[in-house]
Amino acid sequence: MIDRCMIAALLIALAVWPVPAESQSRNTEHTLELDEPGKSPPAEIADFAWLTGSWRGEAFGGICEETWSAPSAGTMVGTFKLIHDKKPSMYEIFWIGEQPSGLAVMVKHFNDDYSAWEEKSGYVTFPLVSVSEDAAHFAGLTYKRDGADRLLVYLAVGGKDGVHEEKIVLDRVIAEESVRERSEGSP
Repeated sequence: MIDRCMIAALLIALAVWPVPAESQSRNTEHTLELDEPGKSPPAEIADFAWLTGSWRGEAFGGICEETWSAPSAGTMVGTFKLIHDKKPSMYEIFWIGEQPSGLAVMVKHFNDDYSAWEEKSGYVTFPLVSVSEDAAHFAGLTYKRDGADRLLVYLAVGGKDGVHEEKIVLDRVIAEESVRERSEGSP
């Protein structure tokens, strides 16, 4: 005979048991891919509001700064700057917005002289794979909240030896901290 405590325990276990989505598979340790391109899950731009703010950390052998606007008009817009030897070495402009297949992150890359990596109308697209309260998985790109003031970014990078994962750890920048560092000449 099953009592109420056993039923409650079973329901709790089922509620927290990880259930893989039918249309996704692992790309790298922390990034996912859509098994069926064009089949992003439904989501709203407000689901990504936790990304809002300014972030700073280390990546690709340098210092990086990333900023996300608050959700508005169905999009969020962001910028990324990579600094080597106290000089910008590359920039990105990106946005989360609606594409024919659902929400996606679109990224345009620029060299330090503002020349674009992609063609004039081109950009790199990362379709949404899944979103939760603390993580957003796009195809080959993951944003994961690690507490209120830390953001982990995982990027699947392809090369001649296959795909590997880059991890970027970003800490939230407090406005007063940012002003003080700029006045002291810090990157």
